[in-house]
Amino acid sequence: MPGTKPRPIKRKAYNTLAGSKAKGPVKLQRTTLDAFFAPRQSATDVHPGCIKEQGTADRPLSHSLPAQKQNGRHDFALSAEQETVLRMVVDDERNMFFTGSAGTGKSLLLRAIIQSLRGKYANKADSLAICASTGMAAQNIGGTTLHAWGAITPGVFDVDKQISYIKTCRPAHRRWKTVKVLVIDEVSMVDGQLFNLLAALSAILRKKTDRPFGGIQVVVTGDFFQLPPVTQGGKDVFFAFQSDAWKESIGRTVTLTQVFRQKDNDFVNLLNELRRGEITPATQRVLTGLSRPLPQDDCLLPTQLFPLRTEVDRANATRLAALGGPVHAFVARDSGSAESRKRQRLLDNMMAVGFLELKRDAQVMLVKNVSETLVNGSVGKVVGFSEPEGDGGSSGNNGQKAEKGAGDFELLPLVEFSTFRGKEMLLVARDEFRAEDSEGKLLARRVQIPLVLAWAVSIHKAQGQTIQRVKVDLSKVFEKGQSYVALSRAASMEGLQVMGFDARRVKAHPQVVEWSKSSEQAS
Repeated sequence: MPGTKPRPIKRKAYNTLAGSKAKGPVKLQRTTLDAFFAPRQSATDVHPGCIKEQGTADRPLSHSLPAQKQNGRHDFALSAEQETVLRMVVDDERNMFFTGSAGTGKSLLLRAIIQSLRGKYANKADSLAICASTGMAAQNIGGTTLHAWGAITPGVFDVDKQISYIKTCRPAHRRWKTVKVLVIDEVSMVDGQLFNLLAALSAILRKKTDRPFGGIQVVVTGDFFQLPPVTQGGKDVFFAFQSDAWKESIGRTVTLTQVFRQKDNDFVNLLNELRRGEITPATQRVLTGLSRPLPQDDCLLPTQLFPLRTEVDRANATRLAALGGPVHAFVARDSGSAESRKRQRLLDNMMAVGFLELKRDAQVMLVKNVSETLVNGSVGKVVGFSEPEGDGGSSGNNGQKAEKGAGDFELLPLVEFSTFRGKEMLLVARDEFRAEDSEGKLLARRVQIPLVLAWAVSIHKAQGQTIQRVKVDLSKVFEKGQSYVALSRAASMEGLQVMGFDARRVKAHPQVVEWSKSSEQAS
């Protein structure tokens, strides 16, 4: 960079991003509902076909889930209704769908189920498939996308074509034959055609049986009132619950009722009206009153939610340009054995960006799990830049020094994060992000600072997350369920600013409303 090299700030000991391997096991505290609903966001990578998804090298499960109990049970504090669902899945081996409004602990329950199932099948790893409809959701639960797990070509619903492709991918073919439990998160975004395809492939690729899904136990979760499947060419939405496979395989639906994210009953009732698209005059008045600006807290601005990624990028770029001081640019170090176009596609889908510009006072988000409090999605502010500590420089999980050249170390961002336990400082070093095929071959590799700008986030990326202070412009929403997803990210009305409210734009999909009512009556 031209000009005088910025003088590194002086500091005492700070945490650096997990550099060397831990000396002995790290004890993780019992995950409570309050801790689980602490603010966080997520980003992800998606690799279809025969690709194994990884956010970092050998992404440890302990970064996503608490340490596994030796007896195969979970280490989560669950409510009575959550424990009932867990027993039905783990002990009774039921095919089921569990749902609930935003903040009812679906994700916490799912993680407890996954941990219990991992313990149950500890010696048979291929018996358990942890999947989700999107890469972001898969990252959150330490799993993979349905397409990646099953080597399914997106958009192709011809069973014979899919079978022929799967048989050329030996690891995927083996997974289809040996899996005993298939877990699917964010099922609202799974198209009904895909759900039918999964059932058909299971029946053909596995031993003959009269049981649905070739005898696989199917456990699905999500909220159909949230974002629907993506459709092409203006086609009508075909939800998973409308498919024949769903009607034949999902024998039980359980709706969680206890809300944990929001403590205010009035806010919970407001969100339930939004969820069903039934807005009363009193709720309209409340939402209109939420247009007031939020007070600035801890020098962090409210996170803005936008429907489109282009709006997110524009908002973040504008905020960064308004800051004074020099720009610190970080160019990713990319490599890999895949063909150039395929490698670039894999790199583009990684959590870390190819080119990152930061300034002092930039609002940023961590895209890597570091500890129980500093997780993928933790938001903070850059308070300065400094050389790495130690003789060899700071290092990430990749074990590489943060060097620019011989005897010249790059300045690393020092970030003050706001966590549910208070302030926490972190000197963020480069880390490794990898994409491997199912045989473990490295296809693409990126070494980059695991941060992104975070004044703005997309509604899609925020789905399933809790944000303490959030600003939403509802005049920009275009999809049924977007208003509900956006507003239900807020932990309280005190931390929510709503612009452009129009009751006519708050809609739930009529097919979801009808199906939900019939399901509740049948329960």
